[in-house]
Amino acid sequence: MDSPLDRKTFVVGLFVAVLTILVGLYIFSTQKTTASTPAPRTVPHEPPLASSPFIKDIKTDAEALVSLEKGPAVVLLHTPWCGHCRNMMPAFVEAASQGSEVKWARIDGNIAPSLVKRPDIRGFPTVFGIDSNGVVTQMNGARDVQSLLNFAKSQVKEAVASETVNEEKE
Repeated sequence: MDSPLDRKTFVVGLFVAVLTILVGLYIFSTQKTTASTPAPRTVPHEPPLASSPFIKDIKTDAEALVSLEKGPAVVLLHTPWCGHCRNMMPAFVEAASQGSEVKWARIDGNIAPSLVKRPDIRGFPTVFGIDSNGVVTQMNGARDVQSLLNFAKSQVKEAVASETVNEEKE
């Protein structure tokens, strides 16, 4: 009943089964550790941020909060990984080079967490204006050069109007 061939077939089959289980466990354990470690978020072809002498690049969270108290200004809240931000950046740089009545600033949302947590910030890019009284107005609508310039002018008008009201009260 027990022939040497049957024993040999059984031992080889058992060996193959154990080997298959061990290889499966190894593959499962490597996939599990790889999946539990998040991959760094990178954009494969991220263009460098266009520098401009007309735009202040805010580098820290504290600097962002201090600079927002002064106006009139137009501020772009962006992130390097956002495609919409990258598409809008040339228009923002172009508008900043033409709009000298206001300050222009860019804030990377990755370095300004207290600003990003504001309830009125819902996505990137967010453009907002600050008048001389520190009143913040978010820009809605198109994000082309002319729209940005019109928005900047509206911040200057609001600043001029608030200054004349303050002068009349005195």
